[in-house]
Amino acid sequence: FTDGYSACPVCSPTRAALLTGKYPARLHITDWIAGHERPKAKLRIPDWQKFLPFEEITLAEQLKSAGYATASIGKWHLTPPYERNIGGPRTRWPLSKGFDRFYGFMAGETDQYYPDLVHDSHAIDPPKTPAEGYHLTEDLADRAIAYLKDLRAYSPTQPFFMYFAPGAAHAPHQAPKEFIDPYKGKFDMGWDTWREQVFARQVESGLLPRGTQLSERPAWVPEWSTLSADEKRLYTRMMEVFAGFMAHTDAQVGCILDSLDEMGVADNTIFVYLTGDNGASAEGTVNGAWSAPSFQNGIPEDPEWILDHIDDFGSAKCENHYNLAWAWALDSPFQWMKQIASHFGGTRNAMAVQWPARIKDAGGLRSNFHHVTDIFATLLDAAGIEAPSHVNGLAQMPIDGVSMVPAFMNASAPENHITQYFEMFGNRAMYHDGWIASCLDRKSTRLNSSHI
Repeated sequence: FTDGYSACPVCSPTRAALLTGKYPARLHITDWIAGHERPKAKLRIPDWQKFLPFEEITLAEQLKSAGYATASIGKWHLTPPYERNIGGPRTRWPLSKGFDRFYGFMAGETDQYYPDLVHDSHAIDPPKTPAEGYHLTEDLADRAIAYLKDLRAYSPTQPFFMYFAPGAAHAPHQAPKEFIDPYKGKFDMGWDTWREQVFARQVESGLLPRGTQLSERPAWVPEWSTLSADEKRLYTRMMEVFAGFMAHTDAQVGCILDSLDEMGVADNTIFVYLTGDNGASAEGTVNGAWSAPSFQNGIPEDPEWILDHIDDFGSAKCENHYNLAWAWALDSPFQWMKQIASHFGGTRNAMAVQWPARIKDAGGLRSNFHHVTDIFATLLDAAGIEAPSHVNGLAQMPIDGVSMVPAFMNASAPENHITQYFEMFGNRAMYHDGWIASCLDRKSTRLNSSHI
């Protein structure tokens, strides 16, 4: 069973929406903490935050109260930077938000070979070095499997909720050489032709209806044929490494699925695989990057210098990122990319759901519109749990998401997520009943060009 779903155009809001079932704007969550002025409108947007408010229950808290074991593995990114240090409070860390166990990293990204790891509520060193074969995604998958085995040793029947969020495919794009090498030469045709080939496969597979038109290449994306031989060699390698990173991540997720089979719990376990929390990222800028912190600090790298260090890509020597043209191609057939909320290129991702005990048409397609807020409502509906109106004496906001279970059971199920808004940096859109109105705030886009 596969489906497309809409996310927020950036990491933290999407994760907050997933874990609470509520619009991140109502939670005052964004990836940027400071408020900002809108002089023409003569108003000030309130200071927003990057943490889950105490009064709103998370999916983990809800399921834990119903007897579930809970674990968060991987990226958290819902604690403000000033509370991530070990000397600070733990009130906005995973174990304070309903999770029994946590193993991962607190920030929005980390090095795959030298990660900033936290186990439960204390910092730890990785169990191995890169020279000994360490990679974070493999470590996270191993830890997820170990937690499940520990749970089954304790209780053969206790239900569980595991939130598995690897660092992939966020920068840095790092993967073992044996996963990158098979992609050598696979992108030599360049982003223009590759995007057309992807689009053709999307239509042929039924993911896109016949008659869908592929959006045009914008002027700010260079045409592949105009590049020099060195530029083509550099940019091709960036995409080869990214593809290897994705393949490596899929392999680790496959190990978790295998473990569910081995434990005999796969049939009645709902497995939701979201391919991203936003559209593909153009943050690597026009030239791409050997070191992601360079563009994050507004210091672009010289393309010739990057080319001289092309052999480092994917290794522990650098923190590389592809260039914006590949982000555009990866968001086929849509326009724009991560951080741009006005178009589906910034907010549309693929989703696969497995639930063998209930979903009988394996491999079936669904085209119903859904949003990441629907994950919360769906899992509660599937578990037969009703969200409370009050928790610890505090009234809960109404859940914005709706259940996807009807679509699971019936390919002809009518739409039940009728209206959805998107917004970031003034770029905004409103979806309603099959139509979308989009507004790209070009002034806002220019002001934030270092992030796009």
